[in-house]
Amino acid sequence: MEINLIERISNSRFSFLNIIMRTCLFLFCTIAFALGPKHGFSQNADIKIDQNQRMTIKQALKVINLQTSYNFVYQDDLLEKAPVLDLEKGVIKTSILLERFLLPINMTYSFIDSKTIAVVKKSKNQSADFENRDNRDILIQQIITGKVLDTQGRPLPGASIIEKGTTNGTQSDFDGNFSINVTNRSSVLLVSYIGFTPKEIPVGNESELTITLQESTALLDEIVVIGYGSVKKSDLTGSVSSISEEELSVQKTTSVDQLIQGRAAGVQVTQVSAAPGGAMSIRIRGGNSIVGGNEPLYVIDGFPVYNTANRNLTNPLSAIDPNNIQSIEILKDASATAIYGSRGANGVVIITTKSGKKGKGKIQINSFTGVQKVRRELDLMNSQQFAVLANERAVNDGADLPFPDLSAVTTDTDWQDEIFRQAFITNIGISFLGGGDNSTYAINGNFFDQEGIIIDTGFKRASIGLNLDQGINDYLKVVTSINASKSVNDRPETGFGTLENTVNAAIHASPTLTPRQEDGSYTSLEDYVYSGPVSNPLAQALDVNRITELSRLLGTTAIEIDFSEAFKFTSRFGIDYLSSFDTNYQGRTVRFGEPAGLATRTHREDTSYLIELLMDYKKDIGNHDFSATVGFTSQQDKSIFTLASASNFLSDDLQGVDLSAGEDINTPNSGTSKSLLLSSLARINYIYKDKYLFTLTGRADGSSRFGRDRKWGFFPSGSFAWRISNEEFLKDSKTINNLKLRLSYGLSGNQEIGSYQSLERIEANNYILGTDDGLVIGLSPANIGNPDLKWETTSQFNAGLDLGLLGGRVSFVADYYVKNTSDLLVNRPLPPTAGFSSVLENVGEIRNEGFEFAINALPFAGEFSWNIDANISFNRNEVISLGDTNEFFGNTIASNFRFPVNIVREGEELGTFFGYETETLLSETGDIVYADLNDDGEINSDDRTIIGSPYPDFIYGFTSTMEYRNFDLSFFLQGVQGGEIFNFNRFLYANPTGNRNQITAVLDRWTPENQDRTAQFPRVSGNSPLLPSDRFLESASFLRLRNITLGYRIKPEKLKFFSSARFYLTGQNLITISDYSGYDPEVNTFGGGTDLRLGVDAGAYPTNKSYLFGLELEF
Repeated sequence: MEINLIERISNSRFSFLNIIMRTCLFLFCTIAFALGPKHGFSQNADIKIDQNQRMTIKQALKVINLQTSYNFVYQDDLLEKAPVLDLEKGVIKTSILLERFLLPINMTYSFIDSKTIAVVKKSKNQSADFENRDNRDILIQQIITGKVLDTQGRPLPGASIIEKGTTNGTQSDFDGNFSINVTNRSSVLLVSYIGFTPKEIPVGNESELTITLQESTALLDEIVVIGYGSVKKSDLTGSVSSISEEELSVQKTTSVDQLIQGRAAGVQVTQVSAAPGGAMSIRIRGGNSIVGGNEPLYVIDGFPVYNTANRNLTNPLSAIDPNNIQSIEILKDASATAIYGSRGANGVVIITTKSGKKGKGKIQINSFTGVQKVRRELDLMNSQQFAVLANERAVNDGADLPFPDLSAVTTDTDWQDEIFRQAFITNIGISFLGGGDNSTYAINGNFFDQEGIIIDTGFKRASIGLNLDQGINDYLKVVTSINASKSVNDRPETGFGTLENTVNAAIHASPTLTPRQEDGSYTSLEDYVYSGPVSNPLAQALDVNRITELSRLLGTTAIEIDFSEAFKFTSRFGIDYLSSFDTNYQGRTVRFGEPAGLATRTHREDTSYLIELLMDYKKDIGNHDFSATVGFTSQQDKSIFTLASASNFLSDDLQGVDLSAGEDINTPNSGTSKSLLLSSLARINYIYKDKYLFTLTGRADGSSRFGRDRKWGFFPSGSFAWRISNEEFLKDSKTINNLKLRLSYGLSGNQEIGSYQSLERIEANNYILGTDDGLVIGLSPANIGNPDLKWETTSQFNAGLDLGLLGGRVSFVADYYVKNTSDLLVNRPLPPTAGFSSVLENVGEIRNEGFEFAINALPFAGEFSWNIDANISFNRNEVISLGDTNEFFGNTIASNFRFPVNIVREGEELGTFFGYETETLLSETGDIVYADLNDDGEINSDDRTIIGSPYPDFIYGFTSTMEYRNFDLSFFLQGVQGGEIFNFNRFLYANPTGNRNQITAVLDRWTPENQDRTAQFPRVSGNSPLLPSDRFLESASFLRLRNITLGYRIKPEKLKFFSSARFYLTGQNLITISDYSGYDPEVNTFGGGTDLRLGVDAGAYPTNKSYLFGLELEF
């Protein structure tokens, strides 16, 4: 006989906890652990089951121990025949959980002392109902056969069938069939299946049973976080997409925005840079603005944050640890976003970090490590091919042969191999969670280290977070959330569209040259005409240091007062402090650092202060359910920056740390800005008979950013939902468990134009006056003010349908929307006599219209479970009006390519591609033939036209998660269909001028010996300039295996010191199906914000594929 005492394990666990607490950096952990349970175990205590699972009695006792701190003593052999039960995700009373395990084996429990519980046999009196049965009912080994089905008549494989009061049990097979021997005709069968309501079936005189289980409707009671509150999923009247903690845990990413990619309908996420810590561009239901920004508003633990990432800086959202996120909600329609008023037009992403749960404290460790490599390399010409092409150019242009003896060309360097590497990635995270009756806590720390696939690049982040929920008394509670992080991003040189870009330099450098000379110095490429004006790629990677240090503190404290069951008051105070320090040093070995180094240092601080006062009311009266929220908020933002630079250093060793070491100190620059947003808000929800749902929302915003008489705006919305499934004619349906129609309309705004745009500003200018070349500093007007400047306003109509089938086994969501943005902010061009090139005015209108579909299905549940999520979205964008200006262009891509390729024109998509059309055949002399669209006999700017679109026809995502016993397998597919990429890189590496290396496809060219007018490329000549045309456009369609993970969870009874352990292998970006010739089709080099150069690839950092091994522990 063996006596198991879980307390021994608990003591070992606490010893280990002591060691960790003394060695980790989280000095305030002890505060949270002091807030443990106060009142201990109760038979009515709630036990949380984190996921649908099969559980033994020993596992159940361990779960109770972890969540109540009570220890169990039992005789091991007496529990051997205890049943294995299917438990659903949710909350169950302790007494019910114990009885489900102990009653079938005639056991019970009793208290030994205040902290120890003994599991023992029932006494004779307790067992009398078993021993005094009528002998007439006793039958020996009566055989019962049957089938377990769902309400649609489909078999449920793996259903649990147990004879009540015994350990006798079985499972249904793949077709739902089962056979069980019962002791008598009074027996009762307990039938259960994950995702379905358990059922008790009296045997009676039956020998064959058909058992139908009803699907559980628990999914409809899920809580969804919305603006300034939360609601049951079933009570939503707006369009909201949710991403759960389980979905988030699969993807291993650097920043929060990457977690959203492909997970929600209507949300397009495109990487601006695939570099570690690089920025992402997010569009929710299309872009609404030209000048005012298109990124969504983020609300992190109640604090509104606008992501100001651009292509040159580290993504500010990368400062938030993705592993610390509990859920993400994406608010899409006006009913959901109008509560955020002037900041809701582009959608809202609500991020909730992990919080503690009542029960015994536990520790979670999440760690992974792995390797990365470039997803694909370009097929570049070797040295012999390069030399042949260079000679051919010389012949065509009447010059001397640069390689008269091809046999002498023996060096063959693939510069991609010089700058790309196999890079390592490591993540270590630890969390402490727990709480008592009056408090809960969650403390987490994380260290993340990702090397870049380009040498000498990488990203490191250390973060710590605290969520503390402390009840002071029965009506007062304090909720605190703090997240602090420090990251260091070693970024690559990103001279977009130029040869100073490290990747571009590697592509174009001559393969006939070696990276270094015999003495170890870099080989100079600048004087070598057949590499073009380019720095040595190796020097570009190693001797250019661009380091951004980012420090962030995001914290809120809320005081909640429950005046009664109906009224609750909340005051929230918060701060978001973001400090970035950017150091850029160009060594003397690269072009921009000549002759003796150039250093630039930039420091920026952004601070935001938040005050919110909210009152909530909730009351149910018969068939009428009321809830309301009113509030006042104030948010003040302040930014300061300082820039200093110097050049001509004695040595590169200091890397520009000491600017005074430079011989030439350049003129410094600095500035500051402030803005204030004052708001009042209200929302009213009314539900009648749980069938008809109404929501009215309104927010008044006053912003300092707009004109003198235009600072205030009001943003209302209204929505209605009809829960048809609760009507009498559908209430008893065995097929449809949820059917809801949603309608909404409302207004939201956009204030992201920066500060002081409505005012007439002055700026400093330097002039040299007189013959003595004296420098004079003066002030001059910087712009034309506009006192009538006001918000961009987006009106949105949404019609949606929510459908749940088979008790929640299948759910379907469909939405149709129309968004019209009026008072569009546009820089209207001015005549030269005005003294300024443009003025910012509200003159335009843009429309977005689209459909969204999402489906979730649970084809199998039980020992083998399979869950499927899929979504697809269609959006059409059109510029309706630009006022007096019919069209204008985006910026040019690079200084050596003076043509803009994106245009904003009425009747077209925003930022559509504009250029020349080319004929399918080359000219008789092997040159590109451009279409003369106006038939004037000349090729000039009048022949340009719309040549393509950067917008996809649709985007989609598909997630599959399978579990079998202790194994789990998941994969995530994400794709884009339609649209084009303007591959500017082809201007450089697919331009047969002969003085730069090229892709091997250029070998299919017109030559005097092969006068093929259908050749893919024209003749090689320095006199054949390329114009922006459809030759640069390529399909943006792709399908990517974004993630695949295989995991194994060790059985708890095999663990000593841990309550849970899981190992997993993950592959990311392993397969991409695409026709794109560049590094990766998922590219948008000039990113989000207000840059109109959409869909352009100009030397973007290549995407990597990674292989990870991870470990998750809990104890």
